Amino acid sequence: MKNTKETKKFKFPFFWVFYLLYIVALCWGMYYGISLLWNFLEVYETTRPVHFMEDTMDIFDEDETEQMQKYLSNTVENPYEDMSALLSVFYDSIDDKKLTFGKLSGQYTEDRPVYAVLADKEHVATVSFVSDEKEVGYDFCGWKLEEISLLVNPTKSFAVTVPSSMKLTINGI
Repeated sequence: MKNTKETKKFKFPFFWVFYLLYIVALCWGMYYGISLLWNFLEVYETTRPVHFMEDTMDIFDEDETEQMQKYLSNTVENPYEDMSALLSVFYDSIDDKKLTFGKLSGQYTEDRPVYAVLADKEHVATVSFVSDEKEVGYDFCGWKLEEISLLVNPTKSFAVTVPSSMKLTINGI
């Protein structure tokens, strides 16, 4: 009796192995490329000046007067009012108002962003930033607060009539 059973020789599936390796390499490359793009976009977005302005809006809280005084540019103390009195008048003017901000047209540039701070749509301050030379990543730099200019006039004027034989003093001056 003849053995009709033939032995089959096992063929190694080169095509399917290389195809599987190609798919794995392609998926790894796509994962790596997408994660690089994600990191790039994340760094780009965090270095946008609008995010620094959102953080700076906390300075306009009345508890942050020391921080505010460091960056004030146009408010000068005078013999009649010290800085705390000037800031008190400013905080009274924005009290119970919704503070928002927007780009200040005509002054905003990519190198020096300038924002207008609004209290119920009334322009009360201007905030400007300069580039922080420290690199965050991908040649992007952050921003640091340059100055705050208050637009609310904190002084009041009074007309006083004094006889010529009298001497008028204000706060001992």
